[in-house]
Amino acid sequence: MKYIVGFGLVLAVGCGKINASSSDAGEPDANLMGTASVVTQNHVAGAGMIGSAAANISVFSLRPNSSMLDMQTTDTNGTGSLMIYPGGSVTAVYPHQLDNGGTAGSMQGADLVTFDGVNTGDALTFGTRFSQPVGTAIGNVTISFPNEGIEPLENFVYTPCGERSVFMFPVSVPVYAWCASSPWEVSSFQVSFGGPQQQYYGSASTTLTNNGGSLTGTYGASHVVAASIAGLPAEVTSAGFNLAGVINPSVFGDNVTQPFTSMTTLGSGATAGTATANIPAFVNGDQYQGQATISRNPNFGSTSIYQMVPTSATTWSVGTIAPPPWLNGHQYFSTEAKAEWAIDSTAGASTFDGIVVVVAWSHTTIVNGSNITVPYTWTFILPPTATSVKLPTLPAPFATMAPLPDTDGVNATVTLVEFPSVNGYDALRAVPERDIVCPDCAVRAGDMTSAIINQ
Repeated sequence: MKYIVGFGLVLAVGCGKINASSSDAGEPDANLMGTASVVTQNHVAGAGMIGSAAANISVFSLRPNSSMLDMQTTDTNGTGSLMIYPGGSVTAVYPHQLDNGGTAGSMQGADLVTFDGVNTGDALTFGTRFSQPVGTAIGNVTISFPNEGIEPLENFVYTPCGERSVFMFPVSVPVYAWCASSPWEVSSFQVSFGGPQQQYYGSASTTLTNNGGSLTGTYGASHVVAASIAGLPAEVTSAGFNLAGVINPSVFGDNVTQPFTSMTTLGSGATAGTATANIPAFVNGDQYQGQATISRNPNFGSTSIYQMVPTSATTWSVGTIAPPPWLNGHQYFSTEAKAEWAIDSTAGASTFDGIVVVVAWSHTTIVNGSNITVPYTWTFILPPTATSVKLPTLPAPFATMAPLPDTDGVNATVTLVEFPSVNGYDALRAVPERDIVCPDCAVRAGDMTSAIINQ
């Protein structure tokens, strides 16, 4: 039996169905069937812009006992509806576009995404954030920041079109169609290696003209941000804080600069359950993304709390939190096509909205004497009561995508997700997939004010 272990001891729990409820006992009642609407937005590189409609995507629904109920194809607007059974699931299948060169006839993998525990009237939005293919440049921006330190210098430049390392300014960077929005924002992180190491951070923006332009930035003044978190349960043994500048957050939600970090240990006596730290920081980007991470002993997952913090802030209070339960290990059993995990709900644990499980594998075949790898992922969005997920049998048009237990290496990750502004799993299913699977992206993009995960 092949298996992959994470976070230590695993308990063999769960019902082995696509969800963990007991509603799959016996034959489904046809009178309970209803409909759900779906929106399919882009999910894979090469198919178009993030957030744009993805047309002609196959979606299918299964009953709670994993039997097939309905299959449809979304229209040119990426919308559709299909029959569902309460407690069943809806899956979208996104063929890859760029695997193995992306040429005609090349072997392509796929992303599969499943919302489990669906109900009549659900409006499910599929689609995620992904790295855009570079493509052909449509313009250039010349960037200048002071060469402040003693040479040799290294500069890390963050733009809407990606990150790059340069040694001296000015530098010309390309602009592509997918990152040609205005204002076009830049952040620079400079390290001086001549003598004692020095660091400088700064940001600037410009309005593009004919997809190009120039900008000159300055480095911000350093300051200290006093961070704190309270209400930590007794089992927490350490806490850490970091702040990272964010540029163009409303456009992509994933342009993050080098973070400023400070680790701390918990208080004792009168300050038990609290953690504080002074973070050395520079004004950088539109806002900071704040990440506070708390941990217990190494056999458990760590919990991260994401919030946005103004770059002018001198204090950052995460607040008094009741973290979700702790993951206590997970396994994937290839021969059973099943992932299992254990959750430890301590006295101070709060409720959480749902669970994200991502199963990844690759088919490898030989073509003209060369090994060809075809990658797949299957993302499951599950209710918080789930303790296992079994990959259901795929409908005939997609049967060859399923992982092969004797030859494919299969990996699984498990993440507990909590959005304080979302009230439980029914409300979570109304949140777009792109935010559920990347809660920190959701906070950076302004879709959520805060997020908490354990993984």
